[in-house]
Amino acid sequence: MLKTVKDACELHESTLEYQVAGGVENLAQVIGAADQGRDFFEKSYMTAGMEDLLAQGLLRLSGQSDQALFELAQAMGGGKTHLMAALGLLARHPSRRSQVLPQDVVDRLDEKPARVAVFDGRSSPDHYLWGDIAEQIGKEEMIRPFWQNGPRAPGKDDWKNMIGDDPTLLLFDELPPYFLEARTISVGKGTMVDVLTRALSNLFIAALELPRCCVVLSNLTDSYRTQVKEVRKIVSDIQRESRRQARIITPVSLEGNEIYAILRKRLFSALPSEDDIDEVAEADAERVKMAEDSGYLTARSLEQVAEEVRDTYPFHPSFKHLIALFKDNPDFRETRGLLQFAARVIRSVWMRENNDVYLIGTQHLNLNDTLVANEVGNVNRALRPAITTDIGRQRQRPRRDHRCGDKQRCRLPGCGHDSFRIAFPGSQRAHGIAQRGGHRIPGSAQPEAGGVCHGV
Repeated sequence: MLKTVKDACELHESTLEYQVAGGVENLAQVIGAADQGRDFFEKSYMTAGMEDLLAQGLLRLSGQSDQALFELAQAMGGGKTHLMAALGLLARHPSRRSQVLPQDVVDRLDEKPARVAVFDGRSSPDHYLWGDIAEQIGKEEMIRPFWQNGPRAPGKDDWKNMIGDDPTLLLFDELPPYFLEARTISVGKGTMVDVLTRALSNLFIAALELPRCCVVLSNLTDSYRTQVKEVRKIVSDIQRESRRQARIITPVSLEGNEIYAILRKRLFSALPSEDDIDEVAEADAERVKMAEDSGYLTARSLEQVAEEVRDTYPFHPSFKHLIALFKDNPDFRETRGLLQFAARVIRSVWMRENNDVYLIGTQHLNLNDTLVANEVGNVNRALRPAITTDIGRQRQRPRRDHRCGDKQRCRLPGCGHDSFRIAFPGSQRAHGIAQRGGHRIPGSAQPEAGGVCHGV
């Protein structure tokens, strides 16, 4: 017997009220956690980007790699801080590595814990960036002359003497805001930006010459554009000078199935067995085949449709098209924002009057729920009038249960198909049935305001 998502899955306690603010990580606090990262890694999914950074970064700290500089390139909220926290935890706590990394990588690492220093570009320490780093690795006195009487950039040798040969991990989270502030501080005939640029340039060159020093910086590709260019110019200059390249790592790929694994890990506490998922996948494939036979859409093979459901469960495979659209929205906080958006879709399903959803999709959004409506409006503020006028109006109309004829376009008042197309015009390609006017496939959920019926 097919199980609905509510019958088959269990949610984390925080999912129905999930807030991005609650998921934003303080890098220094996470790395300094008393449980040495146990909780952190239990809630983490190992993406390809994370595996790459952990392996290469720890090999560098063990003196087994020439790669000293790493740049995490993704939009705000895309998982950069999470990756740096993972590397910081494993660098500081070698005993945790075997529980996270492949054995062939662990075998190449030494057991010496690394010193870890974190600089958050949203902070403004009195002893500047270099004084803050020095203080965290216990070398504050060595760098005092470079801040005590005003900002002076430490030279390459100053950095090398301060860091030495001990394994040292330097994490720079969101440097652009610090550059933004530095522009406002006059130093001599220039600004603090000139001193900061020279200091970082010297640090990066020093790191290349120190066999156990690893530097990771995160850039915001779609925010603080001017400052990002300055940071990249520093790295570019060092690349030309050293004939080496900073390794660019993307924390989370939104094109593949990694994001589904993250959504499952962060929002669900338990999922059904593979047999239960197979039943839903095969049933969905049969429904898609039925729609194809009725002339509603052109489907792929049944095996391919079923496999897509297995990869994306408990979400409908069409959800990935919406995810792809988020990647092109510079104001959307990629992974974190998507987590909150997905939590709102789940909330709509869990609070439905009927327990009749087998795969979760945007067609289930309940725009009469204030949290859900606000989330959709935050994705694109231009949608707010449509939500208020076209969809909010449904609150004043009684719900009408009905079945659309197999070859009839649904135009019944209160169904919400047209309202959905107004609110999510780009989503029609993600919902094959929506392109044909929201026809109902026998066995699917009943149409309702703010949704389009299709699939299982």
